Amino acid sequence: MSVTNEDRVGLPPLSASRKATWDYYRIEFLADGYPGRRNDGVVQPHPIYGPYVISDYLTQFRQTRDHSFLTAATRVADAAIDRMETLEDGLVFRYKPHTGVSSLPLEFYSGLTQSRYLSTLGRLDAALHAPRFADAGEAILRSLTLPADQGGVARQTPAGGLMIEEYSHAVPDYTLNGWTTATTLIHEYAEATGSDHAYQVFRDSIHGIADVLPLYDVPELANSRYRLSGQARVRLTLQNVGARVLAAWVDMPGYGQFPVEHGGTRKWSNQWVSGLDEDGRLTRTTAGMDVVLCRLTWPRPHRIHLEVDVPETSRYALKIADGKYDPLSAVAPLDDWLVVDRGELAPGRNVLDIPIPWHQAELVAYPTNFGKSIEGTNYNWYHFIHVDTLRKLHGMMPAPMLDYYHHRWQSYPERWPSIPEYQADISYDRYKA
Repeated sequence: MSVTNEDRVGLPPLSASRKATWDYYRIEFLADGYPGRRNDGVVQPHPIYGPYVISDYLTQFRQTRDHSFLTAATRVADAAIDRMETLEDGLVFRYKPHTGVSSLPLEFYSGLTQSRYLSTLGRLDAALHAPRFADAGEAILRSLTLPADQGGVARQTPAGGLMIEEYSHAVPDYTLNGWTTATTLIHEYAEATGSDHAYQVFRDSIHGIADVLPLYDVPELANSRYRLSGQARVRLTLQNVGARVLAAWVDMPGYGQFPVEHGGTRKWSNQWVSGLDEDGRLTRTTAGMDVVLCRLTWPRPHRIHLEVDVPETSRYALKIADGKYDPLSAVAPLDDWLVVDRGELAPGRNVLDIPIPWHQAELVAYPTNFGKSIEGTNYNWYHFIHVDTLRKLHGMMPAPMLDYYHHRWQSYPERWPSIPEYQADISYDRYKA
């Protein structure tokens, strides 16, 4: 019996035991056999659904030895490859904006999704020894080493290791769970195919993870950080109206200068959000901006550079939003404003170069939270993923730093009941499906 419309497109049933999951995904197949998500009556191809379905059919083939499942996995894989695009010498499956499969208002490809294709295509290649899947797998692997400044997802960590981003950002993002999971999937592909290139990419990524892993640790909350970057709300307050901001950017030491844009709408970008007109003039005494900070520079602070023209002498203050950790929130709630700098501006053009000290921005790189509600109970999903993937990676390639933080973070949940910030309606246990 079909879970969705498999029979209408000539595919065998998906696993009935996972029907709740397929229903949650709102999965439905397109005419070529590729799985999509139904949104507002339209089925949109979802890049991540391909590996899920291929994996399901391969599992059923292994359990039953029914070759119809292997044929189905092959058909879905063929449809996925046909929907991919070349980028440099790689192959990518792009997420499209305004299709209901991503909340981001831009087109991108995902390091994690690409890695999931690697793992499933590696299993297909091992089963069929088909050149099409072998060639596609190597092209997808190459997409994981394309630098972010060229539209790819690869960055170099401070010590020269590989970092795999979830998607290309102007400012380094360093989301940990996607990176570690992608690295385990690259190893699975290497083991299935014997690819020397895949083994090298895996080793480079392990070195990168070990390089920056201490930056994710939050011992005071017995927690780990979801990512190293985050958006901070900053206010520029002047004594009087009439000033004009001529230029503004954030200096991320060692990584570049990133402008604060007028009227920006892209998530995870530096942008003025209030108090300025299109010419940069203050429409009131306070102008607000969102700026992206990345803990990768710690302990070196980011610096905010401002060029401000004022018609007369004026006092100024630069403040950053402050809040305490909330286990049910993905960002720190706004509780107060901390003064970063204050002083006096002379009539005419003034140049300010103001450091943002990390002791005022510790929660910008936010710890994992308990916001995943399942059957009325709130769980911390990602801290346990961090623990599990570090254990798995250390088993694949022993590394003292991975082993240390695996055990350290594994012990943290034992402390949660005694930490004031966790006295909320949350579960201290991992979710067991």
